[in-house]
Amino acid sequence: MYLRIQNNGEMDFNAVFLLGASTKEGDDTKIGFFGSGNKYAIACLLRNNIKFKVFAGEQEVKIASKEIAMGDSSFQQIFMNRKPTSFTTRMGPKWEVWMALREFVCNAIDEGGYDIGMVANAGIEGEAGVTRFFVEMVGDVSDFYHDIDKYITTKDANTNWVNTEADSIFTAYRKGVRIIPISEKKRSLFNYNFSDIKINESRVYNSEWELKCSISTLVGRMVDHDMIRTYVRNSANDTYVEGNLEAMSWTYLNSEWPKALEGIEIVNKDDLKFRPQDNAGEYFVVHGQLFNCLKVHFKGQINFFGSLDNRYEEVEPSEILKGMVFKANEEMYGIFGVALAIKFVKYWDENTVAHYNRVEKVVYISVEHDEEYMEVCSTLFEEYSHNEGWSDCTRAWEQHMMKEIIRLKRIEAKYEAIRKAIE
Repeated sequence: MYLRIQNNGEMDFNAVFLLGASTKEGDDTKIGFFGSGNKYAIACLLRNNIKFKVFAGEQEVKIASKEIAMGDSSFQQIFMNRKPTSFTTRMGPKWEVWMALREFVCNAIDEGGYDIGMVANAGIEGEAGVTRFFVEMVGDVSDFYHDIDKYITTKDANTNWVNTEADSIFTAYRKGVRIIPISEKKRSLFNYNFSDIKINESRVYNSEWELKCSISTLVGRMVDHDMIRTYVRNSANDTYVEGNLEAMSWTYLNSEWPKALEGIEIVNKDDLKFRPQDNAGEYFVVHGQLFNCLKVHFKGQINFFGSLDNRYEEVEPSEILKGMVFKANEEMYGIFGVALAIKFVKYWDENTVAHYNRVEKVVYISVEHDEEYMEVCSTLFEEYSHNEGWSDCTRAWEQHMMKEIIRLKRIEAKYEAIRKAIE
């Protein structure tokens, strides 16, 4: 038995001889655009010794490989209709069989008239005006066909969506085509489709950071109350792809969220230990980024517990600490061009030295802070960076701080060079 994938039009196989030749580049309605997909797919099938046949109209395109030597190495050069191409079976070394089949299906969808099915050996033939790929129905090929929804979805392929029809294993699509490697077995709460996200030449997501940001955007747009509650309830659970999403700290949340969370207390996971055990009512424990985001969007509409609001009291600092903090705050004004209000507090948690309240735009400083000026400056510098939108314990914040260090080091080096030149 063979898997048959077909589409309208007779493919011009001259394009296979040209690297980077694509008629789809710049066309946002098309799935493909690299101009290398069929080459990778053909190389992958040959490399895995999977039999296949290709017909452009009624004419079969004969594809084979032949060993060639180059220095001390040997390669399997690919031939089409006995004419040598410029590529070998080593092309697309990371491609797996499902990726090759996915490529044929994507091309068929782009060209129109997509159809897929199984045929017996006797049914392997061409047809005028049609391109057909026939692939031997062996293990990986059979798995692809019988579970094709895992790889290709026709559900609103050109729109962004998130749904609850999720398997326990994470699946995401770009324009209806799977972009998550089969080897990744992370659990997820939902499935996702993105109309536009960067992919690499293996047609899987290019950046984990962009993927997580794109997930956060779609989650923030959810309007279904059950889905919103499902996400919030599990937001601090690292078992799921959606757990502890850093990008939720700045994601837009639509107006259905407070309605979905009505009557539910939202608890910052870092503050759960401070929540009285005899508190009645339902509550969800969430990660800090989501907590802050919810509070910025819906303060007064949602019942919150945490983010330090429930675990400190304002007190008077020592004159030494007060003087250091106010002096350091003047320095921060010179650096950031904005002056934040300062309040002194005693924290329940003695390990907490400061925090920034984004809603009030106030920096809270522990009265037990180390009375050493550079330590005070360091603390305020961190809190001022939070005022610019950077959240604790996020990759984005770490990169921002490293860039600031590099920028300041460059300035220091510049002035040091001027000083030496003057001497």
